[in-house]
Amino acid sequence: MFDFEQNFSNLLTKLCLQLSQKQPDDLISLLKKQGNSVERNGDLLEIKSDARTCYIHLGDKPIEQLSPLMCAIVGPLWKVAFLELFENVKQSILQEIN
Repeated sequence: MFDFEQNFSNLLTKLCLQLSQKQPDDLISLLKKQGNSVERNGDLLEIKSDARTCYIHLGDKPIEQLSPLMCAIVGPLWKVAFLELFENVKQSILQEIN
């Protein structure tokens, strides 16, 4: 893996684990730096940009956090460019929780 891929993979793994523990502060900070609007309503995060709205439910299993997280950070076409990375992060999450 290239350095970017490894760093991004590590970040996604960390964020998924945090979101499953209902700790969204790092993600909220990152999304706001990207210019997104983030609203928290209980265990639901609503992420809005000019072109999309994504939702993340806090407290879900780490693996279940990954797809909405990728949509929030990269956008709805994340599977086009990052499908292999997605699979690698899933494996990384499974290693972390086991």
